[in-house]
Amino acid sequence: MKKTVGLLMLVGLFISSFQPYVFAENKEFYLTQTFKCDFPIGSTFVFHDDKGEIRDKPKVENAGGMGNEFIFDSINVQNGTGRFVGNQGSTDLTVIAGLEEMSLIEVTPGGTVQMTVIYNSMNGEGAYLAVHSRHTSTFGVPMPSQYAGSCRVHE
Repeated sequence: MKKTVGLLMLVGLFISSFQPYVFAENKEFYLTQTFKCDFPIGSTFVFHDDKGEIRDKPKVENAGGMGNEFIFDSINVQNGTGRFVGNQGSTDLTVIAGLEEMSLIEVTPGGTVQMTVIYNSMNGEGAYLAVHSRHTSTFGVPMPSQYAGSCRVHE
């Protein structure tokens, strides 16, 4: 029994320390510490009674009081940490590196989860493809939204 528990703990330690990004072709992507991202298009899903309604959101300056341009800095994929910097201040992030993307996860003081995924794929302008998702609710009405755009290495 002790051998089985020890083996399970060893396997668990190996799995928890596994870093899939070490197998990626573009390792520089995972060494980037700062990204500046722009999300010009998106949609919001608004629930009404038992049905939902999708509202397309054109590019809006200062959408939601944060603007469409985001800066993520102090990204460290090995430690799983980073920071979101906005016009309201900054907040810590959890960073999860996958084989072809990194996910930057923010939990707001109210418990709302917001996530940005930056893909290790570039568009024709040399920027990384990205998606930002918000899982908010206003006055008890869920209003999840998702925006598409791109991120550039920011110095």
